[in-house]
Amino acid sequence: MLAAIVSVALILLAALTVSQGTLSSASLLSESWKAMEERSGEISRTAIGVTNARAMSGGSYVRADISNQGAVSSPTSTSGT
Repeated sequence: MLAAIVSVALILLAALTVSQGTLSSASLLSESWKAMEERSGEISRTAIGVTNARAMSGGSYVRADISNQGAVSSPTSTSGT
């Protein structure tokens, strides 16, 4: 009888431990997914473009000025308020 109670207690403890690990992993996955979505949104709003380019040293080097002509801030962000 005692062995059965101990066995059931160990099974319940193991089940609770596995459940806690699963919930913790799901929470971390959710947070990572949100961060990835935010980063993907920033990347999609970025528009890199060459604003000026010229050859230097008889064509051995090229100097290029590159700028971000898109928007990298979140469209829902507010500033100054």
